[in-house]
Amino acid sequence: MIYFATAVYVLLHSSYAAPPFTPSGNETDFPLVSDIVPFVAGTSDEPCVYPSQRSVWDIVWGCLATLLACAWVSVHPNMPKRGESSIKVTARRLELMIWTIIAPELIITWAMQQWSGARRLAKKYQKYNWTKTHGHFLQMCGFLLVDEDNTEQILTPWNLEWFSTQGMVDVPEIPESEIKDRSKGDIFSKTMVLGQTTWFVVQCIARIMQGLVLTQLELVTLALAALHAFMFFLWLHKPLAARSPITVRLRMIRKIKRAVEDSPETIEHDTTSFWAKLFHYFTAQKDHIFKTSPSDNLRPFKRTYAFIMLPTLVILLPIIRFADIAGQLFRGRTLTSEGDITFFAERPIQFKSVFLTSGTSFSVAVIFGAIHCAGWYFHFHTPTDAWLWRISSAVTTATPLLAAMVFGVPWLMVILSIQSRYTVKILHYVKLAFLFTIPFYIVARLILLGEALAGMRNLPPSALAAVKWSDFFPHISQ
Repeated sequence: MIYFATAVYVLLHSSYAAPPFTPSGNETDFPLVSDIVPFVAGTSDEPCVYPSQRSVWDIVWGCLATLLACAWVSVHPNMPKRGESSIKVTARRLELMIWTIIAPELIITWAMQQWSGARRLAKKYQKYNWTKTHGHFLQMCGFLLVDEDNTEQILTPWNLEWFSTQGMVDVPEIPESEIKDRSKGDIFSKTMVLGQTTWFVVQCIARIMQGLVLTQLELVTLALAALHAFMFFLWLHKPLAARSPITVRLRMIRKIKRAVEDSPETIEHDTTSFWAKLFHYFTAQKDHIFKTSPSDNLRPFKRTYAFIMLPTLVILLPIIRFADIAGQLFRGRTLTSEGDITFFAERPIQFKSVFLTSGTSFSVAVIFGAIHCAGWYFHFHTPTDAWLWRISSAVTTATPLLAAMVFGVPWLMVILSIQSRYTVKILHYVKLAFLFTIPFYIVARLILLGEALAGMRNLPPSALAAVKWSDFFPHISQ
């Protein structure tokens, strides 16, 4: 996909041709350069302005190419379950791309947790020649625990620590090169994405330095590109789109189910994926309505139920999924063969690791929202567009601050040994306020994206002016 997009971009922007020249007078005369220039410029009195101008398509294409390239390469998904179809794998990766654009703060938090976990695991198993790549591979569900009956179970960091101390398994001593060979990403594709992102950022900075107008779409893309660059750094040692796990066998003759039950897991169990729970919930509601009473009496209401529930599901689905992802990232869950592995990572337990991971994630999220606030006085078509942008930017910036209070106050209460019914009550209200802001946050992000696209109508002349790169380099003028 990246190669195809790059080829189209080069073909559209590197090939220009002058119109056919029809000489006047004697057709055998060879045309001079002075005769061709008026045809290229339009008239002999008007200079050729195309090299110093850009079209709306140039802006939209540059932004979309940067966004799609970053979202596809910078996001490193976890390993799919064995035997999972390619459709499900692609659907999960597309979901990650969507969340990367709508709520990139969630992906940054997940990447921070895996980055911090990879460092801890590399340090813990240093005597087995483990690196950050091994730590990432363990967190992305790359190791499978297999017993004598070939029953498979995802090997989590907690299971590996328990089984290795009990002598049930040997810590895998796999060369780092073998893990990297399973990665689908190569240096060429990553270099192309980094080059495209760097070039886009340099263009935006150059436009600001020359006093040219920066469109809302370019500002949104700039904010996302900055987050994707940080995300790419966090997952630099994580294999990209690996699908071949490494098996680890139990040394003792025990069943995996019993071995996992004996391990001292302290994290709540969750054996059902989000989509299965959502499907079962609405199915149960439908069955409760239509199966507890005669179907003949409720037949007229079936269409009404579908008419009401389907739009409600479409509206509430992003909000419910957002809350589910946040729960996975900040509460932690035990993995089973049926569990959701999309956002799995080793959750930090020590205060220092929690402070580093959460503090960095919230800080990056606030900076991401603040970049949108930089467009407070941009050119807007109507005052309504201006206020929609300003309010949405403020909501995007303030929501991570509220989330930091929700997840930081409990730790602060533990450190200061504060425990009273008033503080617990206040914390309860803060959590309710945060849950209440989730729909507004998602709506604000969608408004920012919509306003960025709507702002491409009737751009001012300065927005279409191209950067004069000659002003940044020394040259000899005439």
